[in-house]
Amino acid sequence: MKKSELLWLVFPLILLVFHFSIGDKLRHAEAANTLEASGFVAEAKDRFEKAAVLYRKALLAAHPADFPLRARLEVAIARADIHTGDAPAASDLLERLQGKYSTASLPRELKAQLQTVRATAVYYTAYALRLLEASPERWNPKAYEARSLFVSLLQDAQKHDSSEVQERCRRSLEAATRLIHYRDSEIAGRPHPPIAQVTLERNAPARRVDPLEETP
Repeated sequence: MKKSELLWLVFPLILLVFHFSIGDKLRHAEAANTLEASGFVAEAKDRFEKAAVLYRKALLAAHPADFPLRARLEVAIARADIHTGDAPAASDLLERLQGKYSTASLPRELKAQLQTVRATAVYYTAYALRLLEASPERWNPKAYEARSLFVSLLQDAQKHDSSEVQERCRRSLEAATRLIHYRDSEIAGRPHPPIAQVTLERNAPARRVDPLEETP
């Protein structure tokens, strides 16, 4: 058999392999990227609930084996959820994500995004617990966890990032440190960050009405 004839026999096999492996993943990625772009536009317009819906649809469209894309979309979902008051769920999602994927195999930029969004989610969870007047045993671990995450982010930024990124990390670390040291009277009298307030409203337990307080 001539080499040219052998090539014509092998070529369809190559096409099949591409179709069911790389080609299939690319088609999934194209659909997911389109939804992700729409989600990003919604997020930029502060339409966070719509953004979260679009990011979740993109995650469903992504190929099961496209780990970097799926990780990026889960980070985006968590980022949108923080703004809708679901910081505790976002924190849990990203903690699971770090266990699900090897963060060492993710691009550094994506790894930094994951850690930044997780630190932000933990911070606002701790802030909401403080506004809820929870005992220190409840909010202290979250506040110190947020501070520890921001310390790691600042250290990494000092090695790899611009002074602007470093300054953002430094401000976040300072905010997390202040949250730990605020007295109850101080935090009660301060203007509350909108995300902390909406997190409180979404996660505060429903108030039980004492029958003696009910108006006849």
